[in-house]
Amino acid sequence: MTFLRRNECKRHEAGHSGLKPFVCQLCRAPAARFARQDLLTRHARRAHAHDATAREQHEKRQRTPDMAARLGEQGPVMKRARMAALRP
Repeated sequence: MTFLRRNECKRHEAGHSGLKPFVCQLCRAPAARFARQDLLTRHARRAHAHDATAREQHEKRQRTPDMAARLGEQGPVMKRARMAALRP
């Protein structure tokens, strides 16, 4: 098989390696595993699109304490107020 770009070849070979390092954090055990990040993203969009609560909880778990402190878990209204305060 011929590839125009090296990354295309690496992407193709990832499917044949047997390694599946990308694990869905939203699935129950046994969790779905994927060889490529884009396949995990597609799975999440298709399988978990209806489950917005689980997606929000996952994103909160991924935040560092520093990020949470900066965000202050303030919603979009607070963000708009902060942005308005920054305008000259």
